[in-house]
Amino acid sequence: MRSSHRVGLSLAIIAVLGACASGGQQGAAPAAAPAEAAPAVQDGAYLTANLLGRYPGEARVTRGSNANRTQVTLTVRGGTSGEGLAWQIKRGLCSNPNGAVETARPSSYPTLTVRGDGSATFTGSINIRFPNDAPYFVEVTRSRSNDAILACGDLRPGN
Repeated sequence: MRSSHRVGLSLAIIAVLGACASGGQQGAAPAAAPAEAAPAVQDGAYLTANLLGRYPGEARVTRGSNANRTQVTLTVRGGTSGEGLAWQIKRGLCSNPNGAVETARPSSYPTLTVRGDGSATFTGSINIRFPNDAPYFVEVTRSRSNDAILACGDLRPGN
């Protein structure tokens, strides 16, 4: 009889140790999936985004002459002639703009001025690190003081 008590006690100890190893939570929800992985970017590579929204367009982001400079070509369409639009590259995804992290002060990004044909383009260099350590997106808003989102596109590795 003592032998059966030892076997029962051993099984009970194993069950307790197993529960402790798993955090003691029976039926606990599985861990959340990790955030989307950063796009793999090598020197000379670039990122692109198709901007969707009221003012659709596209963006191309390329590493500049050093790690703190980024070349950008951004075009949007559908605006009103003379309109000044704000834009930014932010860390995160378009699907969660409230969780986004700014990469630089809004004043670091030149205003997009809409031409007579309804389009606006910026081509140049900005003082931000090339965005290759996490997901990033390009966001176009009504102005620096009005953050109504007019277009947004997640940056992805270019072809």
